[in-house]
Parts: sequence; C-alpha cells; structure tokens
Amino acid sequence: MKNKSRFWIIFSIILVFAAGVIGGVFCEKFLIPKRYEGAERKPPHRPSLERLARELGLTPLQKEQIREAFKRNEERLKELNTDVHGHLQEIRTQLKSEIDGILTPEQRQKLEAMIKKHLPERKRRFEKGGEESIQKQQQEKDKGGKK
Repeated sequence: MKNKSRFWIIFSIILVFAAGVIGGVFCEKFLIPKRYEGAERKPPHRPSLERLARELGLTPLQKEQIREAFKRNEERLKELNTDVHGHLQEIRTQLKSEIDGILTPEQRQKLEAMIKKHLPERKRRFEKGGEESIQKQQQEKDKGGKK
C-alpha cells in the first residue's frame, strides 16, 4: 500500500514538472513577444529601390521618379529625426533632473556609476548595428551629460 501511494506521489510530481516544462516552452515560443533577439539584432530592413522595382515590376521611368521622390523627402526626414531626438534628449534631461532631486547624494553617485557603466555597452551595440541616427542621439546625450 505504501509503495502504491509513493508511486503515485512521485508520478504526480514528475507529471507536474513535465507539464511546467512543456508550458514554459509553449509560452516562450508562442505567447511571449520577442523583444530582443540579442545584441546582433539589426533594425527592420526596408525594401531597396531595386527590390521594389523587381517585385512591383516598375518601369525605368517609375524607378527614376521614385528615386527622385526619395531624394526630395530625404532632408525633411532628417529634420524630423533631428527634432525627435532633440525632444527625446530634453525629456531625458528633465527626467534625470527629477530623479536626481529625489535621490540622496550617495544614490546619485551610484546612479552616475551605473550610467557610465551602461554607456560603453550601448555605444558598442549601436556602432555594431551601424545605426547612424542612434549614434548621433547617443553623442547628443553625452554632450548633454557633460554640461
């Protein structure tokens, strides 16, 4: 009788463990959104003009007109990008100021150490990814932090 109940207890524990493993794998694979693919992750690839031409069957005239449209709008996009990064920098600076007002001097020193430790890794990731606009943002942040 003892052996039978011992068997069912052990069997139940193994069954619950297996269900947990299967549930965890299922959740990770299908239910939890993947936010980070690792440091090697690159920004979403935008289709090139050549790919658009190939997939849409563009004529040479259409291809040239699209190229000109990109050129005409490039400066506006750069300005918008600069404005957005400027506003983000202002918000970060205000947030940092508010947090500094809450923290004790010792906590502020620890926070500064944490930030300094984090910056080189962040720079390395962005440089490796080749994201010029994000690098510019980081440089602006560095300039803001030195003031």
